[in-house]
Amino acid sequence: MDMLWRSERGRSGKIGMTALTVLLTSVLAACGGNESNGNAAGGDGKVELVISALTGPVGEHLKMQAEAFMAENENVTVKVNEFDETSYKEQGPRLFVSSDKPDLAWYWAENQFPKIVASGALEPLDDLYESEGLEDVYPEAALKLYKQEGHYYAANESIVWTPILYYNKAAFAAAGIEEPKSMEDLFQAAPKLDEAGYIPLVSGAGEAPLIGHVFEAVLQRSLPEDKFDRFFNMTERQEDINFSSPEYVEALAVMQRLGSELYPKGITGMKDNEARALFVQGKAAIYSNGSWAAGSAMLGKELPKEFELGMMFYPQLREDVPAKIGMGLGNALMVMKGTGNEEWAKKFVAYIVSKERNIALVNQQTLFPGRTDLTDEDLKPLGDNMIVIYNLSKEAGTAPLWGDAAPIEIRNAHNRLLQEVVNGSKTPEQMSQEMETAFKDYLSQNG
Repeated sequence: MDMLWRSERGRSGKIGMTALTVLLTSVLAACGGNESNGNAAGGDGKVELVISALTGPVGEHLKMQAEAFMAENENVTVKVNEFDETSYKEQGPRLFVSSDKPDLAWYWAENQFPKIVASGALEPLDDLYESEGLEDVYPEAALKLYKQEGHYYAANESIVWTPILYYNKAAFAAAGIEEPKSMEDLFQAAPKLDEAGYIPLVSGAGEAPLIGHVFEAVLQRSLPEDKFDRFFNMTERQEDINFSSPEYVEALAVMQRLGSELYPKGITGMKDNEARALFVQGKAAIYSNGSWAAGSAMLGKELPKEFELGMMFYPQLREDVPAKIGMGLGNALMVMKGTGNEEWAKKFVAYIVSKERNIALVNQQTLFPGRTDLTDEDLKPLGDNMIVIYNLSKEAGTAPLWGDAAPIEIRNAHNRLLQEVVNGSKTPEQMSQEMETAFKDYLSQNG
Protein backbone atom coordinates (compact mmCIF):
# COMPACT_ATOMS: atom_id res chain seq x y z
CA MET A 1 0.00 0.00 0.00
CA ASP A 2 1.27 3.45 -0.88
CA MET A 3 -0.33 5.12 2.11
CA LEU A 4 0.34 8.75 1.45
CA TRP A 5 0.28 9.29 -2.26
CA ARG A 6 0.90 12.92 -3.23
CA SER A 7 -1.03 14.20 -6.20
CA GLU A 8 1.95 16.10 -7.62
CA ARG A 9 3.91 12.91 -8.11
CA GLY A 10 3.84 10.60 -11.13
CA ARG A 11 2.45 12.87 -13.83
CA SER A 12 1.59 11.24 -17.12
CA GLY A 13 0.39 14.08 -19.31
CA LYS A 14 -0.26 11.77 -22.25
CA ILE A 15 -3.36 13.53 -23.58
CA GLY A 16 -2.86 16.66 -25.65
CA MET A 17 -4.52 19.91 -24.63
CA THR A 18 -6.86 20.12 -27.60
CA ALA A 19 -7.92 16.52 -27.23
CA LEU A 20 -8.35 16.96 -23.52
CA THR A 21 -10.66 19.94 -23.92
CA VAL A 22 -12.91 17.79 -26.05
CA LEU A 23 -12.50 14.87 -23.68
CA LEU A 24 -13.41 16.79 -20.55
CA THR A 25 -16.53 18.31 -22.02
CA SER A 26 -17.69 15.34 -24.05
CA VAL A 27 -17.25 12.80 -21.27
CA LEU A 28 -19.13 14.93 -18.78
CA ALA A 29 -21.83 15.75 -21.30
CA ALA A 30 -22.26 12.06 -22.02
CA CYS A 31 -22.76 11.48 -18.31
CA GLY A 32 -25.33 14.23 -18.04
CA GLY A 33 -24.10 17.78 -18.53
CA ASN A 34 -25.47 20.58 -16.40
CA GLU A 35 -26.47 23.41 -18.72
CA SER A 36 -30.02 23.25 -17.36
CA ASN A 37 -28.99 20.34 -15.21
CA GLY A 38 -30.25 17.18 -16.72
CA ASN A 39 -28.88 15.50 -13.57
CA ALA A 40 -31.18 17.32 -11.15
CA ALA A 41 -33.84 15.32 -9.37
CA GLY A 42 -36.77 14.60 -11.68
CA GLY A 43 -40.39 13.83 -10.95
CA ASP A 44 -39.44 10.29 -9.96
CA GLY A 45 -37.06 11.61 -7.32
CA LYS A 46 -34.00 10.05 -8.95
CA VAL A 47 -30.76 12.03 -8.86
CA GLU A 48 -27.55 11.64 -10.82
CA LEU A 49 -24.41 13.26 -9.42
CA VAL A 50 -21.41 13.69 -11.69
CA ILE A 51 -17.96 14.16 -10.15
CA SER A 52 -14.80 15.14 -12.00
CA ALA A 53 -11.63 13.87 -10.36
CA LEU A 54 -8.00 12.92 -10.77
CA THR A 55 -7.28 9.39 -11.90
CA GLY A 56 -5.42 7.02 -9.59
CA PRO A 57 -5.80 6.77 -5.79
CA VAL A 58 -8.13 9.80 -5.70
CA GLY A 59 -10.50 8.29 -8.24
CA GLU A 60 -10.43 4.94 -6.48
CA HIS A 61 -11.21 6.62 -3.16
CA LEU A 62 -14.17 8.54 -4.56
CA LYS A 63 -15.57 5.48 -6.31
CA MET A 64 -15.40 3.57 -3.03
CA GLN A 65 -17.27 6.39 -1.26
CA ALA A 66 -19.78 6.64 -4.11
CA GLU A 67 -20.64 2.94 -3.89
CA ALA A 68 -21.30 3.23 -0.16
CA PHE A 69 -23.33 6.44 -0.59
CA MET A 70 -25.51 4.90 -3.30
CA ALA A 71 -26.16 1.86 -1.10
CA GLU A 72 -27.61 4.20 1.52
CA ASN A 73 -29.43 6.44 -1.00
CA GLU A 74 -31.05 4.21 -3.58
CA ASN A 75 -32.48 7.15 -5.54
CA VAL A 76 -29.01 8.53 -6.23
CA THR A 77 -26.51 7.52 -8.92
CA VAL A 78 -22.97 8.85 -8.55
CA LYS A 79 -20.62 8.83 -11.54
CA VAL A 80 -16.91 9.56 -11.09
CA ASN A 81 -15.16 10.77 -14.24
CA GLU A 82 -11.36 10.58 -13.97
CA PHE A 83 -8.76 12.61 -15.86
CA ASP A 84 -4.96 12.72 -15.97
CA GLU A 85 -3.28 15.30 -13.75
CA THR A 86 -1.54 17.59 -16.23
CA SER A 87 -4.58 18.06 -18.43
CA TYR A 88 -7.10 18.32 -15.60
CA LYS A 89 -5.00 20.92 -13.80
CA GLU A 90 -4.96 23.04 -16.96
CA GLN A 91 -8.56 22.57 -18.08
CA GLY A 92 -10.45 22.12 -14.82
CA PRO A 93 -11.12 25.79 -14.01
CA ARG A 94 -12.61 26.32 -17.49
CA LEU A 95 -14.74 23.22 -17.14
CA PHE A 96 -16.21 24.49 -13.86
CA VAL A 97 -17.74 27.56 -15.54
CA SER A 98 -18.87 25.74 -18.69
CA SER A 99 -22.30 24.37 -19.56
CA ASP A 100 -20.85 20.87 -19.08
CA LYS A 101 -19.69 21.41 -15.51
CA PRO A 102 -19.98 18.50 -13.07
CA ASP A 103 -22.08 18.64 -9.92
CA LEU A 104 -18.98 18.55 -7.78
CA ALA A 105 -15.29 18.23 -8.34
CA TRP A 106 -12.17 16.96 -6.69
CA TYR A 107 -9.61 19.68 -7.44
CA TRP A 108 -6.54 21.30 -5.93
CA ALA A 109 -7.24 24.11 -3.47
CA GLU A 110 -3.91 25.62 -4.43
CA ASN A 111 -2.75 28.52 -6.60
CA GLN A 112 -5.79 28.52 -8.91
CA PHE A 113 -8.32 28.13 -6.09
CA PRO A 114 -8.84 31.87 -5.40
CA LYS A 115 -9.46 32.45 -9.13
CA ILE A 116 -12.00 29.62 -9.24
CA VAL A 117 -13.80 31.16 -6.26
CA ALA A 118 -13.70 34.61 -7.87
CA SER A 119 -15.19 33.18 -11.07
CA GLY A 120 -18.40 32.40 -9.19
CA ALA A 121 -18.21 28.70 -10.08
CA LEU A 122 -18.47 27.37 -6.53
CA GLU A 123 -21.24 27.01 -3.99
CA PRO A 124 -20.33 28.21 -0.46
CA LEU A 125 -20.11 25.40 2.07
CA ASP A 126 -20.60 27.40 5.28
CA ASP A 127 -23.77 25.48 6.17
CA LEU A 128 -21.95 22.18 5.70
CA TYR A 129 -19.09 23.33 7.93
CA GLU A 130 -21.60 24.22 10.63
CA SER A 131 -23.73 21.07 10.38
CA GLU A 132 -20.70 18.75 10.33
CA GLY A 133 -18.65 20.70 12.89
CA LEU A 134 -15.70 20.88 10.54
CA GLU A 135 -14.18 23.95 12.21
CA ASP A 136 -13.59 21.75 15.27
CA VAL A 137 -12.00 18.81 13.45
CA TYR A 138 -10.02 20.38 10.61
CA PRO A 139 -6.42 21.56 11.07
CA GLU A 140 -5.91 25.30 11.38
CA ALA A 141 -4.10 25.35 8.04
CA ALA A 142 -7.12 23.79 6.31
CA LEU A 143 -9.52 26.40 7.65
CA LYS A 144 -7.23 29.19 6.44
CA LEU A 145 -6.86 27.67 3.01
CA TYR A 146 -10.48 26.79 2.30
CA LYS A 147 -11.90 30.10 3.48
CA GLN A 148 -11.94 32.63 0.64
CA GLU A 149 -13.74 35.97 0.59
CA GLY A 150 -15.24 35.20 4.00
CA HIS A 151 -16.76 31.82 3.07
CA TYR A 152 -15.69 28.18 2.90
CA TYR A 153 -15.60 26.89 -0.67
CA ALA A 154 -13.89 23.52 -0.28
CA ALA A 155 -13.76 20.51 2.03
CA ASN A 156 -10.80 18.21 2.52
CA GLU A 157 -10.48 14.89 0.72
CA SER A 158 -7.01 13.86 1.96
CA ILE A 159 -3.76 15.37 3.24
CA VAL A 160 0.01 15.03 3.29
CA TRP A 161 2.60 16.40 5.71
CA THR A 162 5.92 17.76 4.51
CA PRO A 163 8.80 17.92 5.15
CA ILE A 164 9.63 15.31 7.78
CA LEU A 165 13.07 14.31 9.01
CA TYR A 166 13.42 10.53 9.22
CA TYR A 167 16.49 9.59 11.22
CA ASN A 168 18.53 6.53 12.10
CA LYS A 169 18.51 6.13 15.89
CA ALA A 170 21.64 3.98 15.73
CA ALA A 171 23.48 6.76 13.89
CA PHE A 172 22.46 9.28 16.53
CA ALA A 173 23.67 6.93 19.28
CA ALA A 174 26.99 6.35 17.51
CA ALA A 175 27.49 10.11 17.21
CA GLY A 176 26.45 10.70 20.81
CA ILE A 177 23.66 13.11 19.91
CA GLU A 178 19.99 13.43 20.79
CA GLU A 179 17.08 14.60 18.65
CA PRO A 180 17.84 18.26 17.78
CA LYS A 181 15.57 20.79 19.49
CA SER A 182 16.65 23.75 17.36
CA MET A 183 18.08 24.34 13.93
CA GLU A 184 21.37 25.26 15.56
CA ASP A 185 21.38 21.87 17.30
CA LEU A 186 20.88 20.28 13.89
CA PHE A 187 23.85 22.15 12.43
CA GLN A 188 26.04 21.27 15.42
CA ALA A 189 25.15 17.60 14.99
CA ALA A 190 26.65 17.54 11.48
CA PRO A 191 30.37 17.18 12.35
CA LYS A 192 29.58 14.55 15.01
CA LEU A 193 27.61 12.47 12.52
CA ASP A 194 30.37 12.92 9.97
CA GLU A 195 32.98 11.71 12.47
CA ALA A 196 30.81 8.67 13.20
CA GLY A 197 30.91 7.80 9.49
CA TYR A 198 27.52 9.07 8.34
CA ILE A 199 26.37 11.56 5.75
CA PRO A 200 24.48 13.96 8.06
CA LEU A 201 21.44 14.71 5.84
CA VAL A 202 20.13 13.66 2.44
CA SER A 203 17.07 14.59 0.40
CA GLY A 204 15.91 14.58 -3.19
CA ALA A 205 17.06 18.16 -3.58
CA GLY A 206 17.48 17.57 -7.30
CA GLU A 207 13.69 17.42 -7.53
CA ALA A 208 12.37 20.98 -7.38
CA PRO A 209 9.23 20.33 -5.28
CA LEU A 210 11.23 18.53 -2.58
CA ILE A 211 13.79 21.30 -2.10
CA GLY A 212 10.83 23.69 -2.14
CA HIS A 213 9.24 21.84 0.78
CA VAL A 214 12.40 22.20 2.86
CA PHE A 215 12.37 25.93 2.21
CA GLU A 216 8.72 26.12 3.22
CA ALA A 217 9.67 24.70 6.61
CA VAL A 218 12.53 27.17 7.00
CA LEU A 219 10.31 30.07 5.90
CA GLN A 220 7.58 29.21 8.42
CA ARG A 221 10.20 29.09 11.17
CA SER A 222 11.63 32.46 10.07
CA LEU A 223 8.44 34.54 10.12
CA PRO A 224 5.88 35.49 12.77
CA GLU A 225 2.50 34.05 11.84
CA ASP A 226 1.00 37.33 10.59
CA LYS A 227 3.91 37.92 8.20
CA PHE A 228 3.89 34.29 7.09
CA ASP A 229 0.21 34.60 6.21
CA ARG A 230 0.78 37.83 4.27
CA PHE A 231 3.67 36.33 2.32
CA PHE A 232 1.06 34.05 0.73
CA ASN A 233 -0.60 37.03 -0.94
CA MET A 234 0.76 36.97 -4.47
CA THR A 235 -1.70 39.54 -5.84
CA GLU A 236 0.33 42.51 -4.67
CA ARG A 237 3.70 43.29 -3.13
CA GLN A 238 3.59 43.37 0.67
CA GLU A 239 5.63 46.22 2.10
CA ASP A 240 6.67 44.50 5.34
CA ILE A 241 7.37 41.02 3.95
CA ASN A 242 8.53 40.40 0.39
CA PHE A 243 11.36 38.86 -1.59
CA SER A 244 13.79 41.56 -0.46
CA SER A 245 12.87 41.46 3.24
CA PRO A 246 15.68 40.60 5.69
CA GLU A 247 13.72 37.62 7.05
CA TYR A 248 13.39 36.14 3.56
CA VAL A 249 17.12 36.60 2.85
CA GLU A 250 17.95 35.04 6.22
CA ALA A 251 15.77 32.03 5.38
CA LEU A 252 17.76 31.62 2.16
CA ALA A 253 20.97 31.83 4.19
CA VAL A 254 19.74 28.91 6.30
CA MET A 255 19.15 26.94 3.12
CA GLN A 256 22.67 27.70 1.93
CA ARG A 257 24.00 26.60 5.30
CA LEU A 258 22.11 23.30 4.95
CA GLY A 259 23.90 22.87 1.63
CA SER A 260 27.37 23.58 2.98
CA GLU A 261 27.17 21.92 6.42
CA LEU A 262 24.64 19.08 6.31
CA TYR A 263 24.05 17.95 2.74
CA PRO A 264 26.70 16.03 0.77
CA LYS A 265 28.37 17.61 -2.25
CA GLY A 266 26.26 17.46 -5.37
CA ILE A 267 23.02 17.39 -3.41
CA THR A 268 21.09 19.42 -5.99
CA GLY A 269 21.71 16.65 -8.51
CA MET A 270 20.38 13.97 -6.17
CA LYS A 271 16.94 12.44 -6.81
CA ASP A 272 14.76 11.12 -4.03
CA ASN A 273 15.33 7.44 -4.84
CA GLU A 274 19.09 7.91 -4.47
CA ALA A 275 18.73 9.87 -1.22
CA ARG A 276 16.39 7.30 0.29
CA ALA A 277 18.72 4.46 -0.73
CA LEU A 278 21.60 6.08 1.16
CA PHE A 279 19.39 6.28 4.24
CA VAL A 280 18.04 2.73 3.96
CA GLN A 281 21.59 1.38 3.49
CA GLY A 282 22.70 3.08 6.71
CA LYS A 283 25.03 5.53 4.98
CA ALA A 284 23.04 8.69 5.75
CA ALA A 285 21.84 9.56 9.26
CA ILE A 286 18.86 11.72 8.31
CA TYR A 287 16.53 11.64 5.31
CA SER A 288 14.17 14.51 4.42
CA ASN A 289 10.91 13.91 2.57
CA GLY A 290 7.15 14.09 3.06
CA SER A 291 4.81 11.79 4.95
CA TRP A 292 4.25 9.71 1.81
CA ALA A 293 7.77 8.28 2.24
CA ALA A 294 6.70 6.47 5.42
CA GLY A 295 4.31 4.21 3.53
CA SER A 296 4.91 0.60 2.59
CA ALA A 297 5.77 1.57 -0.99
CA MET A 298 8.90 3.35 0.28
CA LEU A 299 10.46 3.17 3.75
CA GLY A 300 7.82 0.75 5.00
CA LYS A 301 9.10 -1.99 2.69
CA GLU A 302 12.72 -0.87 2.17
CA LEU A 303 14.05 -0.51 5.72
CA PRO A 304 15.69 -3.59 7.26
CA LYS A 305 13.72 -5.12 10.13
CA GLU A 306 16.41 -4.19 12.65
CA PHE A 307 16.46 -0.52 11.55
CA GLU A 308 15.45 1.82 14.40
CA LEU A 309 13.56 4.65 12.72
CA GLY A 310 13.02 8.03 14.36
CA MET A 311 10.85 10.82 13.02
CA MET A 312 10.78 14.53 13.71
CA PHE A 313 9.94 17.82 12.04
CA TYR A 314 12.51 20.46 11.17
CA PRO A 315 13.24 22.06 14.54
CA GLN A 316 12.65 25.61 15.72
CA LEU A 317 14.74 28.38 14.20
CA ARG A 318 13.61 31.47 16.13
CA GLU A 319 12.66 31.45 19.81
CA ASP A 320 9.62 33.63 19.12
CA VAL A 321 8.30 31.49 16.23
CA PRO A 322 6.98 28.00 17.07
CA ALA A 323 7.87 25.32 14.54
CA LYS A 324 4.79 23.93 12.77
CA ILE A 325 4.41 21.11 10.29
CA GLY A 326 3.68 21.96 6.70
CA MET A 327 0.46 20.35 5.57
CA GLY A 328 -0.54 19.79 1.96
CA LEU A 329 -4.27 20.34 1.98
CA GLY A 330 -4.82 20.94 -1.70
CA ASN A 331 -6.75 17.71 -2.26
CA ALA A 332 -10.25 19.17 -1.96
CA LEU A 333 -13.91 18.68 -2.81
CA MET A 334 -15.86 21.59 -4.33
CA VAL A 335 -19.56 21.90 -5.15
CA MET A 336 -20.48 23.62 -8.39
CA LYS A 337 -23.04 26.43 -8.35
CA GLY A 338 -26.09 26.43 -10.63
CA THR A 339 -26.43 22.72 -11.32
CA GLY A 340 -29.70 22.17 -9.50
CA ASN A 341 -28.02 19.41 -7.52
CA GLU A 342 -26.23 21.58 -4.98
CA GLU A 343 -27.97 20.08 -1.94
CA TRP A 344 -27.35 16.48 -2.98
CA ALA A 345 -23.75 17.35 -3.82
CA LYS A 346 -23.34 18.81 -0.33
CA LYS A 347 -24.86 15.67 1.17
CA PHE A 348 -22.27 13.58 -0.66
CA VAL A 349 -19.43 15.84 0.51
CA ALA A 350 -20.76 15.70 4.09
CA TYR A 351 -20.80 11.91 3.79
CA ILE A 352 -17.19 11.72 2.60
CA VAL A 353 -15.83 14.07 5.30
CA SER A 354 -17.64 12.35 8.18
CA LYS A 355 -15.53 10.53 10.75
CA GLU A 356 -17.01 7.17 9.74
CA ARG A 357 -16.07 7.65 6.09
CA ASN A 358 -12.61 9.02 7.01
CA ILE A 359 -12.05 5.70 8.79
CA ALA A 360 -13.19 3.95 5.59
CA LEU A 361 -10.48 5.92 3.77
CA VAL A 362 -7.92 4.70 6.33
CA ASN A 363 -9.01 1.12 5.67
CA GLN A 364 -8.48 1.63 1.93
CA GLN A 365 -4.80 2.31 2.81
CA THR A 366 -4.00 4.68 -0.04
CA LEU A 367 -4.57 8.24 1.24
CA PHE A 368 -4.54 9.91 4.66
CA PRO A 369 -7.69 11.59 6.04
CA GLY A 370 -7.74 15.24 7.08
CA ARG A 371 -9.69 15.10 10.34
CA THR A 372 -7.85 15.61 13.64
CA ASP A 373 -10.19 13.53 15.83
CA LEU A 374 -9.13 10.04 14.75
CA THR A 375 -7.71 7.69 17.36
CA ASP A 376 -4.64 5.48 17.18
CA GLU A 377 -7.00 2.53 16.85
CA ASP A 378 -8.78 4.24 13.92
CA LEU A 379 -5.42 4.71 12.17
CA LYS A 380 -4.03 1.25 12.91
CA PRO A 381 -4.36 0.00 9.29
CA LEU A 382 -1.87 2.68 8.17
CA GLY A 383 0.89 1.43 10.49
CA ASP A 384 2.86 2.80 13.41
CA ASN A 385 4.89 5.32 11.37
CA MET A 386 1.82 7.22 10.25
CA ILE A 387 0.29 7.20 13.73
CA VAL A 388 3.45 8.85 15.07
CA ILE A 389 3.39 11.53 12.36
CA TYR A 390 -0.34 12.18 12.86
CA ASN A 391 0.08 12.71 16.61
CA LEU A 392 3.20 14.84 16.21
CA SER A 393 1.35 17.11 13.79
CA LYS A 394 -1.49 17.62 16.28
CA GLU A 395 1.02 18.61 18.97
CA ALA A 396 3.04 20.98 16.77
CA GLY A 397 0.21 22.59 14.83
CA THR A 398 0.06 22.95 11.07
CA ALA A 399 0.90 25.55 8.45
CA PRO A 400 -0.11 25.69 4.77
CA LEU A 401 2.49 25.21 2.05
CA TRP A 402 3.60 28.40 0.32
CA GLY A 403 4.31 26.55 -2.92
CA ASP A 404 0.69 25.41 -3.11
CA ALA A 405 -0.52 29.02 -3.05
CA ALA A 406 2.18 30.67 -5.16
CA PRO A 407 1.55 31.17 -8.90
CA ILE A 408 3.21 28.39 -10.81
CA GLU A 409 5.58 30.80 -12.61
CA ILE A 410 6.79 32.16 -9.27
CA ARG A 411 7.04 28.74 -7.67
CA ASN A 412 9.05 27.26 -10.54
CA ALA A 413 11.46 30.20 -10.67
CA HIS A 414 11.81 30.08 -6.90
CA ASN A 415 12.67 26.38 -6.71
CA ARG A 416 15.17 26.64 -9.57
CA LEU A 417 17.00 29.53 -7.88
CA LEU A 418 16.77 27.77 -4.53
CA GLN A 419 18.80 24.87 -5.89
CA GLU A 420 21.49 27.35 -6.93
CA VAL A 421 21.56 28.86 -3.44
CA VAL A 422 21.84 25.43 -1.82
CA ASN A 423 24.74 24.38 -4.07
CA GLY A 424 26.48 27.73 -3.52
CA SER A 425 26.38 29.02 -7.09
CA LYS A 426 24.18 31.96 -6.03
CA THR A 427 24.10 34.01 -2.86
CA PRO A 428 20.89 34.59 -0.91
CA GLU A 429 21.09 38.25 -1.89
CA GLN A 430 21.32 37.40 -5.60
CA MET A 431 18.29 35.13 -5.37
CA SER A 432 16.40 37.82 -3.47
CA GLN A 433 17.03 40.33 -6.27
CA GLU A 434 16.07 37.87 -9.01
CA MET A 435 12.85 36.92 -7.24
CA GLU A 436 11.94 40.59 -6.79
CA THR A 437 12.35 41.08 -10.53
CA ALA A 438 10.39 37.92 -11.35
CA PHE A 439 7.55 38.94 -9.05
CA LYS A 440 7.36 42.45 -10.47
CA ASP A 441 7.21 40.97 -13.97
CA TYR A 442 4.45 38.60 -12.85
CA LEU A 443 2.41 41.42 -11.35
CA SER A 444 2.78 43.56 -14.46
CA GLN A 445 1.51 40.70 -16.64
CA ASN A 446 -1.27 39.55 -14.30
CA GLY A 447 -2.30 42.73 -12.51
